[in-house]
Amino acid sequence: MADKAAWRSEPLPDVTEYPSKEIHIISNTHWDREWVYPSAETRLLLLDFMDNMLDLLDAQPEYHSFTMDSQTLCIQDYLDFRPERREQIERHVKSGRLIIGPWCSLPEEYIVNGESIVRNLVIGHKVSESLGGVSKIGYTPFSYGQTSQMPQIYRGFDIDTIIFYRGIKTAKSEFIFRGADGSELLGMRFGALSRFSYFFYLFRMVAYNMTRDEALYEWRRGSLPFKLAGDHHENAHFYICDPDDDGWWTENIESGAKRLLRDESQHFSTKYIASMQGFDSSEPDPREVDLIKETQKHLPGHVIKQSDLKTFMDLLRKEYEEGRLKPEVIEGESRNPNSVGKWTHLFGDVISSRVRIKLMNNANEQNVQRRAEPWSAISLSMGDAYPSTVIDECWDNIMKNHPHDTICGAGVDQMEKDMIARGEQVNLFSMGLYRRALQRIQTRIDNSDLAENEVGLTVFNPSPFTRSEVVSVFLDLPDDCEYEDFTIRDEKGNVCEVQDVEYFPWGILVRNLRDVSLQLHSERARLHFEAKDIPPFGYRTYVVKHEPDVVWKPMGHMVTGVNQMENEFLRVKFNSDGTLRMENKETGDVFDGMHYLEDAGENGHSWMHESPNRDEIITSHAAPCH
Repeated sequence: MADKAAWRSEPLPDVTEYPSKEIHIISNTHWDREWVYPSAETRLLLLDFMDNMLDLLDAQPEYHSFTMDSQTLCIQDYLDFRPERREQIERHVKSGRLIIGPWCSLPEEYIVNGESIVRNLVIGHKVSESLGGVSKIGYTPFSYGQTSQMPQIYRGFDIDTIIFYRGIKTAKSEFIFRGADGSELLGMRFGALSRFSYFFYLFRMVAYNMTRDEALYEWRRGSLPFKLAGDHHENAHFYICDPDDDGWWTENIESGAKRLLRDESQHFSTKYIASMQGFDSSEPDPREVDLIKETQKHLPGHVIKQSDLKTFMDLLRKEYEEGRLKPEVIEGESRNPNSVGKWTHLFGDVISSRVRIKLMNNANEQNVQRRAEPWSAISLSMGDAYPSTVIDECWDNIMKNHPHDTICGAGVDQMEKDMIARGEQVNLFSMGLYRRALQRIQTRIDNSDLAENEVGLTVFNPSPFTRSEVVSVFLDLPDDCEYEDFTIRDEKGNVCEVQDVEYFPWGILVRNLRDVSLQLHSERARLHFEAKDIPPFGYRTYVVKHEPDVVWKPMGHMVTGVNQMENEFLRVKFNSDGTLRMENKETGDVFDGMHYLEDAGENGHSWMHESPNRDEIITSHAAPCH
């Protein structure tokens, strides 16, 4: 399609030969918070985009609506710098002309955990409703595939539709997505060019005289490109100063309209066709309404109009309920690498790209969801204040780390630095809340039976079920308690099994906001002990008891021989080259040569691994096993 002459000369059908179609043009953008640029630059671009979009909605009452990519985070970013525009946003949201939500950010479903997906929708609903209304369309133009639980999750928010295009291969665009619990969504995948069809078939050809595959900028095109040229701006991009200084190639409308009708009719099984107008980080063009009107002249017997996804899905729903639409049913995760259409890649390599941010995200989720929130809630039930503003701050940073390109690590290096900085703040806040909540709970536990020179040790269980675990601790034994030897006993006096690791002198800060900080001198013991039957969302208290001449009862272990270990399920042997031979004792299956390190070259990018032409692979196989 790069050859425009061939594009124009391609034989095209007579549009009157097709059954009557109704083409819904949905004006939208896909706004990545950070990707080609770090978030700071993208937020400045957002100001221009939002200013122009809001002014367009004011200036053109006939402009039907604009879809903000199903997210709200970009609206929040905008209002941080343009609080005076809030009334304008609320007015357009309430009128249905600015469509936002139901998501906060656009997460990568296979990297963030389930609670984060649900919380993303909770926050997206809250923000949308505060601005005048939330979209109840499951528009999911992100994530490299869909998890099998999306029908259940969406139904929990009274959303009965889903629209996506990556990881799905159905005969037609319409389908039913059924979850494991039987929940069903009426779905639609996009057709020939995923979420860009109208943009490439018509708008780009008319506005810029460029086909889908043309990516070369010609200087004589004009539009006043501008860039910083100092020698410290070697990677600066050009920006167009006069986007209106371009042509308007109306001679391309007829061929674009016919192609759009021909190609999309192959995907949609009813008379209704959804066609998206917009691209990544694109702003609406004031000429869109006029272009649709001109396009209508070339589609006699058909209707083409500006619309929205809800209107389109409501029409599909009616076709389905009245029996004219019999969509295919899909179940399980949608990760088909042979998806229909263009730009439907799954980019599976992003699951492990930039490992540092994946580890940071996991720590953030665990620290907020499993530590700060549950113990703060339990502390609330005892009459303490719930730290909702600090929890909200944590989730705000997590949501800013979860847009799909961001959490995938698919972008510039500054993006990773910003993510790590936000993630570190989440960890600091959440661990501070965790400690404070446990501290308040601890003050309500009666430890009056402890002797003055004894140390109490409380084990808390953040799970909704009873747990028995080996707990690893740093146990500080104050010097003035004069511990010579000790046991750890439960509330009934039973001695716990302990495995001591090391002892060393230690000084630790004792903080009192009413006094200067003091230092406690102690003997620090690093050890493991078995804590049994800790009740759900509860605790057990142990006492570090003075005992003379303690001989530790050795804890059980899995070592069964030199370089061998096993439990009731697995038998593992360390081979001489450092790899593992693993045997499933129940099935007899053996997996040998496992768990070695490999260092190879990289010639790809943030989305995809590609090996260099003359790659050299180094492994740890030659390293001896000790």
